[in-house]
Amino acid sequence: MSNINHKYRGVAEFEPQQSVLLSWPPESEAIRGENVEEVTIQIVKALLPHVDVIVQCYYPTIEHAKAKLEEAGVDTSAIRFVRYESDDLLPEDIGDLYVETTYPRDYGADVLKAADGSRAVVDYDNAYYTTAGATRYTREATAIQGFGRWHAALEGIDDIVFTRLISEGGDRELNGAGLMMCIEETEVAKRNPNLTAAEVAKEFKRIYNVEKVIMLPRSTFEDEDHFSGTIPGPDGKWNAYRSSSANGHIDEMCRFVSEDTVLLAEVTEEEAATSEIDRLNKERLDAAYEVLKGETTVDGRPLKIVRIPMAIPFYYEIDEGDYLHEVWQETALEMADGLPDGSPFPTGRMTVLPAMSYCNFLITNGLVIGQKFWKEGVDEAVRERDAEALAVLKSCFPDREVIQINTIPLNLLGGGIHCGTHQIPA
Repeated sequence: MSNINHKYRGVAEFEPQQSVLLSWPPESEAIRGENVEEVTIQIVKALLPHVDVIVQCYYPTIEHAKAKLEEAGVDTSAIRFVRYESDDLLPEDIGDLYVETTYPRDYGADVLKAADGSRAVVDYDNAYYTTAGATRYTREATAIQGFGRWHAALEGIDDIVFTRLISEGGDRELNGAGLMMCIEETEVAKRNPNLTAAEVAKEFKRIYNVEKVIMLPRSTFEDEDHFSGTIPGPDGKWNAYRSSSANGHIDEMCRFVSEDTVLLAEVTEEEAATSEIDRLNKERLDAAYEVLKGETTVDGRPLKIVRIPMAIPFYYEIDEGDYLHEVWQETALEMADGLPDGSPFPTGRMTVLPAMSYCNFLITNGLVIGQKFWKEGVDEAVRERDAEALAVLKSCFPDREVIQINTIPLNLLGGGIHCGTHQIPA
């Protein structure tokens, strides 16, 4: 880590933006009937009236993405199509890169801004892999580390703030006025186990020129490492699995919506009494609330805490032939001795739970894109919960249009709207 100070500050997501980048998904369906490309098209359509859109097509091709968008009536002349390439990868590494770049939130340009309007990008040490924690010095990690600098260069940003911390964009929230939030377990034990919490916080303060770093204890339960073991299934028995995950990101549970207001997910006593997943999440969200209720802005104002419901969890069956199932099975040889909790590595049909959150929304110019989960055939209680969450988001962003998109295909693959996008501040 470096002790060199600089003139830049961390920028809040609700500040004006120049562009938003998203990556075209590597497969059309996460599982049968859950089309990721359709979700991507909806996001692009929503963004285009508000901000410049960049679509990154590592795999499949730019021509494929253009054709799909044009079939949906999108004017592709208004979109910048790009392809990230790296000299650090061999042809056989293509799978490693296109899976990781599906979610540019984590590896995209983390741009800082100075009072004179100049900008710089943060260069974190190396990318992580969920199965191995913080993984350094591999071709894949080096290639993904370069993604952020490449993204910044698309907008003419070439000044760099270096750090040796390992961290991903989905676990950092900034209010743009000297305050940052993250998950302590993620940033310390999971990503930088050689450092103390105080050391990690000190480096974040240097990187973003913030005065305070609020560390919430733990992430939501379903956003833990999906290869860590079994989770409670629909019957309450520990016989299901997380479909995929970011392994501990704050954007699944707590967000800044203004300089002095945070939005925190909530589980009620009634929900916790009837669902083991909800009970486990309530413990973590209550612990986060206990931290936040005593916090202030850097000028001493108490933080306002707005609560938003957790999504109603529901499960999916995945089988051989499903892309998500193939992703799981590609890891089987690496985990031949079983999962960390002692259970055998699953084969055949699997019951999985995606990380579904109303906090995984994107803020951009005049617009907020949130997530919803109801569709035909799903319990009406899910539609009601979607509506409740939408009302909360509208109350937090009265001067912006607020919409929801059904994102289950993205969620199954371990991400969401916020994970799948990355903005560059104006």
